[in-house]
Amino acid sequence: MTALLLMLAVAQATGDAGTPLEIGRTYRIESRKLSETRVIDVGLPASYQSDSTRRYPLLLVLDGEYEHQIAASIARFYAETGQVPEMIVVGVRNTNRERDMTTPPVAGFQLPPEVREAGGADHFLSFLGAVRRLQTHTMAAGHSAHRDAQPLRFARSAYGVRGSDPRRCVLASRPHVTR
Repeated sequence: MTALLLMLAVAQATGDAGTPLEIGRTYRIESRKLSETRVIDVGLPASYQSDSTRRYPLLLVLDGEYEHQIAASIARFYAETGQVPEMIVVGVRNTNRERDMTTPPVAGFQLPPEVREAGGADHFLSFLGAVRRLQTHTMAAGHSAHRDAQPLRFARSAYGVRGSDPRRCVLASRPHVTR
């Protein structure tokens, strides 16, 4: 810790203010399907600025407010070590998880008191499909995710579960969304 403080003091004394480290950009998307504005975070690969013709695979990250930064860092690390191709990482932030990751309740089912709204998984999946179709090229000057690349998916928690039946996985129910 003392060594780090000493290095920072020397850097300040020499007039080095440091270089900004940008990990991505945040965009607001108005969704007609969800009737709300959604926020997505886009992390770009290291070669993004220097190669204007290259196309990149897309990693779609759910729970973006928690998972995007770590997913983008891991993707960049593994790309730099040659383990995966460089990719664009898109984190989708939540507004109402209970609604977005559940199907409509069956007749007679009472929602638990902590759940304000449920049954919006189909609309959320449509929104994810729209994000996927954007292929980030409208957000970033001319670059896009590679149309033919197999998209990568990253989901955790209840986004992967539709009720207690694993065959009814929210993402699996609409495989074309992430193709």
